[in-house]
Amino acid sequence: LRPSRGRRKNFQRWKDDEKRQQERRSTQTEEVVNLTLAHLQLARVPVHLGTLTKLAFLDLSNNNVTDIAPLSSCHTLKHLCLRNNNISRVPESFILKNLQRLDLSMNFLHDMVLKQPSLSNLNILHLNHNFFTVFPESLTLLKNLVELDLSNNKIKELPECITTLEKLEVIRMKANGQEELPTPLHKMTGLTCLSLEYNNLKCIPSSIGKLTNLTSLNLFSNRLSYLSLQIGNLVKLKTLSLGFNKLTHLPTELSNLTCLEELDLSENFITHIPLSFHTLRLERFSGVLAGNPLFHPRMGNSEWLKIQTILYNS
Repeated sequence: LRPSRGRRKNFQRWKDDEKRQQERRSTQTEEVVNLTLAHLQLARVPVHLGTLTKLAFLDLSNNNVTDIAPLSSCHTLKHLCLRNNNISRVPESFILKNLQRLDLSMNFLHDMVLKQPSLSNLNILHLNHNFFTVFPESLTLLKNLVELDLSNNKIKELPECITTLEKLEVIRMKANGQEELPTPLHKMTGLTCLSLEYNNLKCIPSSIGKLTNLTSLNLFSNRLSYLSLQIGNLVKLKTLSLGFNKLTHLPTELSNLTCLEELDLSENFITHIPLSFHTLRLERFSGVLAGNPLFHPRMGNSEWLKIQTILYNS
């Protein structure tokens, strides 16, 4: 029996509707700009990602991905988060020329070999909590890099070639077991933020005074017993963290840092505070000198009262 004319029309109408819905879904998929696929226990990069022609933000963090080569088909990506996966290598075929921010922290990377211009527009790169023992020199190909996080690795030295990253403003090297300030850092006068907390630094050389654009310097929890007088040259500093070191005294040159807003001197062995510190105008006062065996001058000393007002009271 032939289907009636009405049934044929209904069937055709259903097929047309289904086709339109598929086209609508396809269009909607192509329009995806931001996509989060975190915490899904993914072992592989989904193959369809390359069809998302407008994808700019992709979060694949906290999965089990090992191979990131398929992501090279995502040409429009600008922000890629691969934090906390099982990635042990970055393939040479990994080319994303529009990528501006890449997070590869908490993986199993030992090295990173790049080819020019695989990530030529990258501004921010996070490689913290990996297994690097030497600085990957191919990173110097990233001429637009502004921020680099190498914290929680085992990189004790930096090669001279890092100074070719002329746009670099932020370096974080927390917990790398460093005993000396890496020499090339002295030449990177464009730095605004230097983070070296939880290392084994025993001293800060006078060349630190060349980094006159620094606004943030973090030396928390090292083994510093004294500070170079040239630290007073860092007149743009807004944040200075020196807590949990072995400092016994402070240079009067610290009072030159009139832009300071936050200062941490807690848990050292400081007994005296230079009277010139009354020139400081800190925004955060609580705990600045906590845990130090301070010697208090007689209460009639007006300068000491000024320091108390500045460092202890809000």
